Amino acid sequence: MYPEDPRERRDVLNSPLQYLGGVGPRMAERLSRLGLRTVSDMLYYFPRRHLDRSRITPLMQLVPGETMSACARVVDARSSRLRDGRVRVEAMLDDGTASAYAVWWNPYVAERIRVGGWMVLSGKVVRYEGRLQFQSPDFEALSGEPPGGGAPPEDASLNFWRITPVYRRRPATEGGRGARDEEDEGDDLLTHARRGGSRNAAAGDAPLSQSFLRKVAWQAVHAGAPLVPDVLPPGIRGARGLMPIGEALRSIHFPRTARDLGQARRRLAYEELFILGLGVAMRRRKTRSGAEARPLVLTKAIDARIRARLPFALTRAQERCVDEITRDMAGRVPGVACQHHGRAQMHGRIQPRAGQIEQFIEHLAQRQH
Repeated sequence: MYPEDPRERRDVLNSPLQYLGGVGPRMAERLSRLGLRTVSDMLYYFPRRHLDRSRITPLMQLVPGETMSACARVVDARSSRLRDGRVRVEAMLDDGTASAYAVWWNPYVAERIRVGGWMVLSGKVVRYEGRLQFQSPDFEALSGEPPGGGAPPEDASLNFWRITPVYRRRPATEGGRGARDEEDEGDDLLTHARRGGSRNAAAGDAPLSQSFLRKVAWQAVHAGAPLVPDVLPPGIRGARGLMPIGEALRSIHFPRTARDLGQARRRLAYEELFILGLGVAMRRRKTRSGAEARPLVLTKAIDARIRARLPFALTRAQERCVDEITRDMAGRVPGVACQHHGRAQMHGRIQPRAGQIEQFIEHLAQRQH
């Protein structure tokens, strides 16, 4: 049950991530480098993109050049060191429909592969020396044989059998380093290698793994998403066909379908524009109601003198625009006609070839001073 009291709801949203399962003080400090300190911070830390790992493809249906997900038994696994010092880890896979291979250039992968066990994996498929193989796929070892037909096991993780979020793993201030390592689907393996494997996992200098960020996001969504106050009135949501904010936050992190993801993006984008427009309207209203501007009246004499100084004749469309602007400037409402460094800013009414109109209005403003 979620608390009904608004203060208790705020307390949950403002609670530190440190107290979520699997976080603790050390990992909370690393999360803070990404600006993530509270449940609310994590809710609004939107994924950079998503990977569709919801479909498990039989090995016999693998397509070279495509990024695909599969689930298979490890028939054999071996490591070899090349002359240049690199270590190549290869696993032979079989799912009952066909066999394929997976290859990694990471010595620590061998520690996680169990011959005879099952794994779920996802990565780019290539044809090499006449056989299909996954190139450095992201993978997880399974505790047992999964159900048939590509169905997920009961203990399926957040990394497979679903549309999976991909988060920024480095602070935005660290230049371009973050963008590149997030393009790797196998970034958890890269993170493991950079840390020196399990023997040096506490180094703290490697980016946080996607699997860890997903676990934190999953807990934050379930603890806090239903408690976020919805700024959009029900009438607007209904008229626009927008999902509630709690559902949108859940679907932006862990969408059940591609349609859910699209609806979540639409809802969150609408809310952002709604708040922006509301702020602009409130500021404009406050400006108009709080003071009066000096009227700038265009008399026939002033109009004639201005036109005599212009090296061009106004078109009909420009004449209409000037007429509308000068009528606004003759009023006392600020914000409708405003002066900024001698150039008239007319809330978007300036049409193409605006330079000529601006010159006219600028001459008018100068005549009034």
